[in-house]
Amino acid sequence: MSTPSLPDSELTGALKVDTGHYVATHHPAGNYPGGVVGLHYRFTLREGLIEGLVIEP
Repeated sequence: MSTPSLPDSELTGALKVDTGHYVATHHPAGNYPGGVVGLHYRFTLREGLIEGLVIEP
């Protein structure tokens, strides 16, 4: 059994949906089950601070 390593990380996209809503697409890869995953980080900002964050494939 190998020890999981820190993932390599690649930001593959960023999109401003509208004022206060952003989506970042990220592909971490490592030696864990599945190896590579594509994640979407959906941010909601309010007054310059993160008000909400949803992370999903």
